[in-house]
Amino acid sequence: MMQQDLAEQYPHLAEMADGDPELMLDLLEMFLIQTPELMQKLVEGLRPLERSSVYTASHTLKPTLQYLGMDQLSDLARRIEEESRDETVRPDQLIEKSETLRDQLNVELSRIRKLVRRHRPSLF
Repeated sequence: MMQQDLAEQYPHLAEMADGDPELMLDLLEMFLIQTPELMQKLVEGLRPLERSSVYTASHTLKPTLQYLGMDQLSDLARRIEEESRDETVRPDQLIEKSETLRDQLNVELSRIRKLVRRHRPSLF
């Protein structure tokens, strides 16, 4: 049941973990730990604008979001990554996209936290 539940929600992750539900949960736990830290670095890089920090954080987030099948968020991270290197992009544009990414990621983090908690109640 757990394997099917996780595999249905995260088919890319299931493929990467070769269908192992424990490994999938481990990877989701890592996501829950690392993603808020990366988002914090991204947000800290916005005020004052440090384009290299924004680039690094968004670049690191992008493939993780892809593995979890969060294609729209991965695409948004890619756009932030690209625009952080483009000096013609205004800081307020980067801030707006980054805040959108943060808000949408918070929704996903909450959903994943509930899922992991259902299978591993002692965590989070």
